[in-house]
Amino acid sequence: MTSSSKKLPFRLCIVSQWRFDDLKKMPGKPISEATRMSREIERIVFVCYNEKGEYLSRKINENLYVYTVPLLMSNSLVSTLKNMVTQFVSMFTFLSKIMKIHDIDFIRAENIILGGIPTFLTSMVNSVKYAIWMAGFEDQVIRIRYGQGIISTGVQWLFTLLKSTILSRAEYAVGVSSELLRENQRYTNGPSIVTPNFVDFELFLPKEDYLKDPRKIRFVYIGRLESEKGMKPLLETLALLKERDDFVFRIVGWGTFLPEILNATRKGLHVEYWGKVSHDEIPEIIADSDVLVLPSLTEGMPAVILESLASGTPVIASSVGQIPIVVQDGLQGILVKPGDPQSLYDAIVKILDNKDLVTTMGKAARPRVERISGGYVRIHRKLYERFVPKLRTRN
Repeated sequence: MTSSSKKLPFRLCIVSQWRFDDLKKMPGKPISEATRMSREIERIVFVCYNEKGEYLSRKINENLYVYTVPLLMSNSLVSTLKNMVTQFVSMFTFLSKIMKIHDIDFIRAENIILGGIPTFLTSMVNSVKYAIWMAGFEDQVIRIRYGQGIISTGVQWLFTLLKSTILSRAEYAVGVSSELLRENQRYTNGPSIVTPNFVDFELFLPKEDYLKDPRKIRFVYIGRLESEKGMKPLLETLALLKERDDFVFRIVGWGTFLPEILNATRKGLHVEYWGKVSHDEIPEIIADSDVLVLPSLTEGMPAVILESLASGTPVIASSVGQIPIVVQDGLQGILVKPGDPQSLYDAIVKILDNKDLVTTMGKAARPRVERISGGYVRIHRKLYERFVPKLRTRN
């Protein structure tokens, strides 16, 4: 917030698809963004999910509160759907209470399903307006994770119906790519706005040493350990690299592929599993790594890539979503074919055989992300000023 800006006098609820099981170990991007925006807005209430079946709460600062609501998901689509029906009711009930406790003026739902459905229900019952923020293609995640069976096809049809209903009643829709907005434009009655994803430039600072030990390159993956994140081709690539001893591959995150990751460490695939880490540890992990690897099969504009580039850490990433817009192939990183272990292998070997690339690409990284995401706070402040139905002065 600039010295000339005053806080907007309204109260915002962010309904997120993120899962926080420990409010002392929260992923960086969503809380960093909420913390940064709490300088601009009178109060922010951040509500997300918890996979341990717990309701948790934490006051981050005078303007930011975080809550979690239980959510149970599995590799079985039928079980996931049964759980989600119950948990959407729980989230809706909880949000209705939050509306009253915090006197909420506006809701921003993150993505259509986990954030959008309970937001829509809360809006209808409590007469609170909302916007939809989209970061990825949820229907693609369903296809990748659950296949193309009859049930999956039916779920995708239902998803389209829900998407139409939820987007048509939103005040506006924001997406991290024009592709996302084009795909959903026919469902949206309000304005559709392209916005970059958020990166905390005060938290992710450029490094001084781009390559601390040329004898052993440190690669890192940070994210959910799920099929849509490219875990299978990543493990196949690491198997191809088993005979090399000039690198280590760190994996940070949690998900259904954890047993396979742990098995890879036992097979001697140069994998170090670092588990879940706290919000405060992520900048240090990225700064202490030489190259971030993100082999996703589907993405929007991944925050972890922006955070990595802001730190001066180049990336190897799949050429999906907005990643080719953010990462110029050969300049700030290397783009690979999604789902292709050989393409990923070739990119990693290129770095290992040309270690100076870590420095040259690292130096080009932060200026690139500053041009892309530097205006995030200004853009979203203006959106709230324009669309929030009542900006009021409170006693």
